[in-house]
Amino acid sequence: MGFNASLPTTATTSAAKPNERFYDERLIVTIHNLFLQSGFHYFESRYITDLPVALHREWDVYTKIYQTKEGNFTVAVIDPDEDFSRLPEVYIISRPDKFIGTTLPHISSFQRLCLVNQDNADWNPQYPPAVIEMLDDLIQQALNNAVSDGELRQIEFQGEFVNYWDGLTDAYIYGNAGELSEEDFSYRSLKAVISSGGEASKEIIIFTDPQQRDDWYRLRDQEITQEKDSNVTVVRVAHNNLASVRWPPKSLSEVFDWLKSADLAAHDSLARGILKNLSKDRQIALLDIANEGIIGFEINFQSSARTVLQHHTQRKTKHGGKKNGQKLRSVLPMLRAKHATSAILRLSVRSISRQEIQQRNRVAPLDLENKKILIIGCGTIGGFAAQLLAKVGAGRGSTGKLTLCDGDFLSPGNLSRHALPATYIGWNKSEALSEFLKRDALGRLNIHALPYRMEMKEEKIRGYDIIIDATGHAPTGKMLSHLMRSSPRRPPFLIHGYNDAYGMASVVMIDDGKACYGCTQQLTVLSESNKPPSPYRNSCGSVFTPYDANVSTITAALIQEAVLNTLNEKLPWTYAQHSTGKVVHHKRRKLAKYGGCSVCS
Repeated sequence: MGFNASLPTTATTSAAKPNERFYDERLIVTIHNLFLQSGFHYFESRYITDLPVALHREWDVYTKIYQTKEGNFTVAVIDPDEDFSRLPEVYIISRPDKFIGTTLPHISSFQRLCLVNQDNADWNPQYPPAVIEMLDDLIQQALNNAVSDGELRQIEFQGEFVNYWDGLTDAYIYGNAGELSEEDFSYRSLKAVISSGGEASKEIIIFTDPQQRDDWYRLRDQEITQEKDSNVTVVRVAHNNLASVRWPPKSLSEVFDWLKSADLAAHDSLARGILKNLSKDRQIALLDIANEGIIGFEINFQSSARTVLQHHTQRKTKHGGKKNGQKLRSVLPMLRAKHATSAILRLSVRSISRQEIQQRNRVAPLDLENKKILIIGCGTIGGFAAQLLAKVGAGRGSTGKLTLCDGDFLSPGNLSRHALPATYIGWNKSEALSEFLKRDALGRLNIHALPYRMEMKEEKIRGYDIIIDATGHAPTGKMLSHLMRSSPRRPPFLIHGYNDAYGMASVVMIDDGKACYGCTQQLTVLSESNKPPSPYRNSCGSVFTPYDANVSTITAALIQEAVLNTLNEKLPWTYAQHSTGKVVHHKRRKLAKYGGCSVCS
């Protein structure tokens, strides 16, 4: 990799790059001059060759040589912008001879130098001189770490090694990254639409159960063909020596070379697994690297080579259990032969198991699996609450169930606030919400719709772990509180979520048997002086309170928080309020029983 170093750096003055910006009242500084002052050289992109990325001919490139204890690196900063809210891309143009063809920490196979996680790091983009100084220091630090010795270099690799694999095709797996079991995996390739313009891309789905495959095809709106599923080999790899001579590997032979130095047992397991799964020309191998994650690749065998390999691996066994034919080490040269396989297709393996997804959402590994939850009221609050709860496990597990109850129908007037799209106009809200959630769920959801008004009887609430009152109807809230106390087998938790103070406050209350919905009346939310004049009259028709949807979505989010809090040993609060107007605000608290409550006193 390199650039035409013999070319003169003609654009080395401020006049050559008039890209100007004021940084204080007295001085005009250019981004170009700031890079030159930091020891960079300017090149037009057309003179930069052999970079692994295509450069636009009008882009600016700044190069600099950095010294390390192992030799010099030349880097290229690609097209820095005046907007330093994102740092520019940095690539390695040249490196010391001893590192040519080897992988180094923080340098991808595309020679991109990783400096910081731009999504988490912090700097002041308003002062470019400081940003460029920081960029210069980060490059030097990253290169010093990349050439660190032995054990230190392994430490730099840890937790990042999978990122250097640079998968070319997405593969989605129903398994937890880094914790693959010994189950039999199969896979299918499909073309999935990935843009509104109809652009399709190859992707792979890896599964243990045909139902998982069918669910994925349904989500991708693809027809399942009659072809036979292909085989997957899973190999666990220790992380004794993650670095390799050549990375990422471009052939099956190079994979074996790496495994031979990293984990000899894994090397042999991969060979045996591949030989076992020769029923089709194509198969996938997944390498589950301890404490790192999963990398994978698809192998495409030449038909003639596959036939020869099958012949050698299907020899009958002699008496005494010894193989009549070649041992593994004598079959390996045929497996590694250049003509046996085409170039491997590296896969970017992404877990779609529910456990993996849930771990990203919660600090505590608790979810609502196997909980029986009833939501009464599927309006704006109940609709958004159902969506949020489904994302954290509601309706999952062998005994889990999410029941939705509402007797109302979706009308055009609901659309500005409701979670449901216009597709469901005229549907019963509970049935529409059930179909909507199941249609777009990853995996099966156990959701049951009750398309009618809930009768306030004790037997109707029996058997649930959590009941959510999202009706916003005071008599319903009070009656549910009464039934909770009169039932010998009452649900452990009743959660009320409603908009208060004419849509200026979101309120959620958890009834765990100590205080009830009626006890909230001790808390004045809206003073008489702040009550708006009522524009309404008594009517036999439909009435509604005009306020923005954000109030209901906040209430729904508080309901999700309240439901997840019930999984803890102790409830941190039983009353929460969020105010969006001039109301009396009450801090989160454990609500005490109110002596004057008409329900529980």
